[in-house]
This record gives sequence, C-alpha cells and structure tokens, in this order.
Amino acid sequence: MPPHFESFMRYRWFEEKDGESIKFLCDKNQIALPHPESSILVAEDEGQIEGFAGLVNLTFLEPLISDNPIAAVKLFDLIQGILINQKIKNLYCYCDPDKRELFEKAGFSVFQENKILMRKEI
Repeated sequence: MPPHFESFMRYRWFEEKDGESIKFLCDKNQIALPHPESSILVAEDEGQIEGFAGLVNLTFLEPLISDNPIAAVKLFDLIQGILINQKIKNLYCYCDPDKRELFEKAGFSVFQENKILMRKEI
C-alpha cells in the first residue's frame, strides 16, 4: 500500500499557503479554480495536499478533487456533515459525462440533463 494511505490525514479549511497546490490540482484535472467565494475543505497528509472540496453558498459542490480515494470520501462526508448541521436539504454539482456514474454512486441524480447538473437530497 502506498505510504500516503498509512499516515495521518488531516482535514482543515483552506489557508493562503494552499493556493498553488489547489491551482496545480485544478490544472491537472482540467477544471476551473473554485469560485472565489467558495468555502474550501482541504485533505492534507504530511504537508502535501491530497485533495480538496469547495462549497459555494453551502449548496453547490464546486469542486471535489483528490487522487486519494480515502481523502475524497472523507471530504465528501465532511461536506455532508456541514450541510446536515445547517439543515440544508439539497447539494448540487455540475458533472462531466465521464464522472456521471461516480456521482450517481454517491447518491446524486440528474437534475438538468443538458449541463448534467446533479442534485443530492441530504
């Protein structure tokens, strides 16, 4: 198993120092940087950003990126916890066609087909 799965993963809010790592992950995955008003959760392992997830207005997942599947699931669980705590009933996201099945497995359903806008009831 790769070493980053064995160490302690830390989840925290975005800090200024994370900017370059977030930009790198967005460029690598060919997506736009998170909306400037996003609240961003970061998964960090030994100072290395393993993934991040952004929320816009506490209802729009924008984006969730991680090469580490454990970090991705934990980031998503933390996002859901925040929404449940705030009594928010729906989470929305845009989805690339090649990621649709993954989001459906996470409980999302298609809300608007032409842009693949998805919604998940919390």
